[in-house]
Amino acid sequence: MIIMTVKDKVTKWFIQKVIVPRNELIDNPGFIATQFTEKKQSVFLREMIVPESVFISLEKMISEKYGKKGRQVLYSAGKKFTYHYAYKSLFPSIKTASKKDVEKFLYNFVRYAEATSYGRMEYTIDIEKKKAHLSLKDYMVCPHNGLGYIFSWGSMAGLWAYLMSSPSLEGVQIKCQGQGYENCEVFCAPPKELEKMNLIFYKEPCVKEWPHDQYNTINRIRKTEFAKTSFKQLIDSSYFSYKNGVVERKKQRYFITEASFLYILEKELKKLNGANKILFNLSFEAGKKLAEDEKDPQGLITDIISSFGFGDVLMLKSKKYSVTSRFYPWSHLSSSSPYSFYSGFLSGILSQSTGKKVILKRANKSITDSMTLTVSE
Repeated sequence: MIIMTVKDKVTKWFIQKVIVPRNELIDNPGFIATQFTEKKQSVFLREMIVPESVFISLEKMISEKYGKKGRQVLYSAGKKFTYHYAYKSLFPSIKTASKKDVEKFLYNFVRYAEATSYGRMEYTIDIEKKKAHLSLKDYMVCPHNGLGYIFSWGSMAGLWAYLMSSPSLEGVQIKCQGQGYENCEVFCAPPKELEKMNLIFYKEPCVKEWPHDQYNTINRIRKTEFAKTSFKQLIDSSYFSYKNGVVERKKQRYFITEASFLYILEKELKKLNGANKILFNLSFEAGKKLAEDEKDPQGLITDIISSFGFGDVLMLKSKKYSVTSRFYPWSHLSSSSPYSFYSGFLSGILSQSTGKKVILKRANKSITDSMTLTVSE
């Protein structure tokens, strides 16, 4: 398990309930994954580490540039992702489990979220009326920008809609720490209930349960050729700090998310002309921040980016730069993805560490029994 001093109950819970039973696999170079058995079925999910700063700025810029349409896209991305994540994870719902089982699951899921950089959470629920009220302290993104359309509004709505087996349920953030309140508060309920309360909210009934027959085969953990460092080693060596459920590097907060998140976000951003370019540019700046004081781009990309869960990553330089990742996390959306976050993040790292502007604008992938992604100038 991770070697650290257990100073808070969230970290202690994470070690005892998640790391020790090996639900969260962070000790394989190139891979971060969750695996567990639910209802005699095996669940395996590829995950990745991403910087919070990108999404703080993304919500602000998309909201300012595209207005209501932009906020709808952000909300839809959050709701669709979490609903699909719940489906792939075999979460219980009121159609498949008892009320008691759903309540027990929600408690454990909240503890897990707290232990993976999502702040502190309290909640009250009314299953009969399909209503939930969540109070969030130091949650992701919204305390810094006062918005939270992806992770507060959308993600909470997606989770609650799945648990209640009712895709039409929506969520609205009624208070936000980033707007001066002590906590963020999210209310999820049927649309008619939200309308009665005169709340402004967004609708996204078109959540899906995408098939994932190939997911486990293509994404399975393999031995890497180039990557030698795991995310566990980065924490053990204090390259990243882990305290009170928060992972940080150079005062920048990072969090773990299932690999479909970036794919679904980028798919939704395609609805807004130029929005994926904004994501690229923000990821570029985050990559530059990570690479400050680093003069070895090859080591940084192979060791650090691989440890973030992006596969076995190697930088090549002839006339131009290219970065190839074997075993890149695959999704049902892989074929159509622009890879805006990944290309931008690597471009920023290379630009900062080499002292010249490097823009990796081309993405080529091949998918057989695994996925290989190459981004290049």
